[in-house]
Amino acid sequence: MIKCTDLPTLECKNNFSARSQPLSVRELINKECEKGFLSGPYKIPPFNYYRVSPLGLAVGKYSGKKRLILDLSAPHDDDDNCSINDLISKEDCSMTYVRIDDAIKVIRKLGRFSLCSKFDIEAAFKQLGIRKDQWHLFCIKWCKEYFFFNRLAFGCRSSPIIFDNLSRAICWIATNIYKIEYIFHLLDDFLTIDKPDSCAERTMALMTTLFKRLNIPLAKHKVVGPCTVIEYLGIILDTEKMETRLPLDKTSRISEFIKKFLNRQSCTKRELLQLLGHLNFAMRVIIPGRSFVSYLISLSTTVKDLKDKIYLTDECRTDLRFWYSFLVNWNGINMFYDSDYTSVRDIELYTDAASTIGYGGYFKGKWFCSPWPDDLNSPCEKKFSMAFLELYPIVVAAILWGHSWTTKRILFRCDNEATVHIVNKGRSRCLLIMKLMRTLTLYASRAVQDTCTFSGHSTSQVPASLTSNVALKSTVSDLWRHVLSTRTSQTYKVGYRAYTAFLANNGVVWLVSKHFDSTVNLSVTDVEILDSYAILHLKTSKTDPFRKGVSIQLHKSDHTICPFSAVQKYIAIRKGREASFCFSDPLFVKENGNALDRDFFIRSLRHVLDICGYNSSLYNGHSFRIGASTSAGSVNIQDHLIKTLGRWTSDSYCRYIRISNDTIRKAQKSLTLSKNT
Repeated sequence: MIKCTDLPTLECKNNFSARSQPLSVRELINKECEKGFLSGPYKIPPFNYYRVSPLGLAVGKYSGKKRLILDLSAPHDDDDNCSINDLISKEDCSMTYVRIDDAIKVIRKLGRFSLCSKFDIEAAFKQLGIRKDQWHLFCIKWCKEYFFFNRLAFGCRSSPIIFDNLSRAICWIATNIYKIEYIFHLLDDFLTIDKPDSCAERTMALMTTLFKRLNIPLAKHKVVGPCTVIEYLGIILDTEKMETRLPLDKTSRISEFIKKFLNRQSCTKRELLQLLGHLNFAMRVIIPGRSFVSYLISLSTTVKDLKDKIYLTDECRTDLRFWYSFLVNWNGINMFYDSDYTSVRDIELYTDAASTIGYGGYFKGKWFCSPWPDDLNSPCEKKFSMAFLELYPIVVAAILWGHSWTTKRILFRCDNEATVHIVNKGRSRCLLIMKLMRTLTLYASRAVQDTCTFSGHSTSQVPASLTSNVALKSTVSDLWRHVLSTRTSQTYKVGYRAYTAFLANNGVVWLVSKHFDSTVNLSVTDVEILDSYAILHLKTSKTDPFRKGVSIQLHKSDHTICPFSAVQKYIAIRKGREASFCFSDPLFVKENGNALDRDFFIRSLRHVLDICGYNSSLYNGHSFRIGASTSAGSVNIQDHLIKTLGRWTSDSYCRYIRISNDTIRKAQKSLTLSKNT
């Protein structure tokens, strides 16, 4: 693929990476010569005219594996001499690589427990030779000795496309001759997928036979399968759980990389580009992450040299915190979502906004509408563009109803082109809009794999049945989860667990009075998380006078507010935020790491109640036990179950059940009616 082979003789100096590790380079050269991939050594050049390109040494950042690289783009910045790669057309070497989504699509088609097998060609590029009339263009010089490559070299622009032709031929033979229906490849990596009830061992045997007949060696330690969990292209495919995920080592590595950045004031451009490389890889699974790289990319363009310093701004840190949250809490897992977009018309979803009135939305008989919040000042002001206003109800709809769109790709219809562009790109230059996009992205990561918008005026009429109330109560916790400070959020989590477990804060010492005592107070080790429920072991409580201890079960529920999920996420947050996390530590802690004490919790609780418009003086530590008992009674849970849930041994639980005035009024009315009859 080289346009011209008649070049003047030129010898380039080897790169520093090779010159700094002479023993490793010599060892690799000897191995290449022994295998027949490299010809030499020669004391004098074996050609009348030749090109010696710089030799480099590439070291795997995590594997530590060393590989010889030929810098065929040298000489650099030389107007008199062109490089070998300059003589190879970029257009002729362009390639389309397989995507992980292609494999996922087949797995979705074949169903759960599909069987996967993986094959890897050994010394891939070295399986194909270089034309003899081009050998003189692939020379190297080491310790005054000359060598030349007779097999495809790493560093040559045309090597990938040439080798890909071989891989495509292998796939064609496998499909058309051996009748292997589903096979993918990325250069030297091959993946086959079989139906759950098929004989995948036969596919394995056929592929092995195919490579043997073609005299193409396989890397035996990389041949895997058939199995339901396999790593391909650096991503784990799990056909049993029907999910993809990042390998644990990669998740931990990226999390640590981000954590280091959050503790720094600046970095070099090279370091920022390395971070972006990690995030770009993670986005193959963590799709919502695309909303949180645009600012980092823009920041990387503010300086020219790789060694130049870049200062990390607050916006940059915000994006990195979101990424860290994704990796720690979401665990890098992405379900196999619908491959096609679901139109909002198909699911009866409509949103709209008017700058002078407010905004609203409708979804399958449920609806919301509201004037613009007071803290937005006047939506008519210039800073509040229509893009912001149109996006606002879309975000509200995702918060309220996103849990109903699980595994779907939603196609929103919007008559504002700017909003369409922002949602599709996942980012905006406007900080106000980016706040909305971050919220939308968070909820997309929890329930919806992706969203996109379609620009165009809709003539559809909103259904006339807008008469039902909006079920907001079940989604209030979702709203709080991402708009409140960490301190306030922790207060809610502690309170909700107290409510669901019928706890009073003076009888359970998850709340410390003065000093933490692991023999009395709740520790992290007192929580056991199982598949469908968690066990909370209380060492002491008011209903346990002999201090025998009691275990409380917190079961998983399908409700948006789930005590099991609250415990699970709380422990995950603790592990992610605390470098010295220990299971003997207090279960509940404040932001500074100290044990959560009773006075602090009560103050925080009353502060939250005041904000919500309640009279905080009417509430105390027993309010959770009272609230749980009253709620249980209101939904007609039998008395013996209330006693069991609250761990009462007598009928004293009746004192905790509050009866509303309305209930008393109805009871008196019933008595009156019965007397009249």
